[in-house]
Amino acid sequence: MRSASADTSVGAGAGAAAVLAGAVALVWHYWRQWRRETALLAASAPVAGTQALSPATWPWLPRVSALVAAWNERGSIDEHIRSFLDLSYGEKELVLCAGGEDGTYRMAQRWAGPGVKVLEQLPGEGKQAALQHCLAESTGEVIVLSDADCVFTDNSWNRLLEPLARGAAQVVTGVSEPRVDQRDNPLVRYQWYGDVYWAHRMPETVDGVLGRNCALLRPVLDDIGGFETTAATGTDYVLSRLLEEAGYTIVTAPGSRIATEYPESPGAYLAMWRRWNKNLVLQGLRFGAWRHVRGLLAAGAVYGLVVVMLASSAVLGTAGLGGSLLVFGAAAANRLRRYALGAQLVRMEMALAGGEEEVRASRLPFGLEGHAILRGVAYTALDMLAVLLALYDSLDPKRRRRW
Repeated sequence: MRSASADTSVGAGAGAAAVLAGAVALVWHYWRQWRRETALLAASAPVAGTQALSPATWPWLPRVSALVAAWNERGSIDEHIRSFLDLSYGEKELVLCAGGEDGTYRMAQRWAGPGVKVLEQLPGEGKQAALQHCLAESTGEVIVLSDADCVFTDNSWNRLLEPLARGAAQVVTGVSEPRVDQRDNPLVRYQWYGDVYWAHRMPETVDGVLGRNCALLRPVLDDIGGFETTAATGTDYVLSRLLEEAGYTIVTAPGSRIATEYPESPGAYLAMWRRWNKNLVLQGLRFGAWRHVRGLLAAGAVYGLVVVMLASSAVLGTAGLGGSLLVFGAAAANRLRRYALGAQLVRMEMALAGGEEEVRASRLPFGLEGHAILRGVAYTALDMLAVLLALYDSLDPKRRRRW
């Protein structure tokens, strides 16, 4: 008769073998995926939008109103307005609804004049009401939405407007990139390279707009009621769902990248994704966007399983610990793959724009060096935590409406 200790030893050995087999399969899967995507990347053209674009050939040059709700944006409001005024596009206006305890409204008022309208945002009004005030004061045939920490450029502006001006779209969304002064930050690069990878794979149409870089025809916005729909949080998600319900197609402009402030600390990054994920659940339930709700719930179930298996490893032994590490490892490997491919894309674009001299001058790391891998693992843990905390916030009545 075998002893209990022998049975335990056999079970532990089987568990260890299963974990090892899973690890080998995981490495094999991601190695093959990496090889395939790297080959496709080498054969593909650089991301659209790296060359300058002039509106001179457009059949229509509409008057454009950029609407911005600025609350406690003292540190960025001057550069934001200056970058707008520096745009070469002629028929444009910036309508700001500014406020906060830091004097943002007073600072914005100094810029009021031709091309810039400044309204006061009162405490408690919220972003949605502020945008509705801006819309009421705007005169543009096309409405652009942005944030006060964004920096406009001719390229990002023209790339966003081109599909509208050519009659190829009624709603357009672009992407974002970090401000140049932030790109030495490892957490910012983790987000940036992932965003570049997503932009490269972006389909021609999507189901949501990026609130800091999108444009739509004014009649479209009027048709969905402007910004009158209540949205304590997730204003761009609410706008996306209203557009979808009304049957409008959202066309992508991946070459339109507006520079904006990315979160630089783990706390700020976690807070941002916690809020965004919460909005996905609450507003998804509100509008019946079950695919979004199911996706986040599924992610929460998987990430919760990682925590449960890890916590119960004292009981489950190797199977619990190994299973937890395998699931977490798969999530981390997927993120590191996007990071590495995005880094290659950034390098390709820099070389195309300025040659290898510009690549060297940037002093940016483009490989998966040891520090990048370790940080990627830590950032994966933050991503998982953001999902789990968002689900918790969604269940807590006190946290549901918190911005």
